[in-house]
Amino acid sequence: EIENNIVRGAILAEMEIVEAYSASLKLTILDKKNRAIAIYNLKNHKINLAILRKFNLKIKNSTKFELDYEFPKEDLNTQKRLTKFLSDMESSLYIAYTDALENITNENLKSKINIIKNTNKSFWFKN
Repeated sequence: EIENNIVRGAILAEMEIVEAYSASLKLTILDKKNRAIAIYNLKNHKINLAILRKFNLKIKNSTKFELDYEFPKEDLNTQKRLTKFLSDMESSLYIAYTDALENITNENLKSKINIIKNTNKSFWFKN
């Protein structure tokens, strides 16, 4: 049951960060380098979400997920604020995956979460 909750929580967290990256790319405040990083990270999180959804399909009574998230674009009106916000999301997700690994006994799931965790730290923003 704890592993099911980890997968569900990870799916929601990945959905939230995908939404944040998608919304941030609609803004025109990122320079070329940070925009490229945001696009790269968005692609990685979409892949992570697909991996996690495959595990969710294996869970009995798997649930559909609806995200209740509103991107705070009014507060993120500079590149520095936006990249700090996205970096904080990345950092929080990395910590959550690290903590989750301690409670996972399924070796396949553990391997996938470890891969996802390590892709989340691959590219950080430049201010």
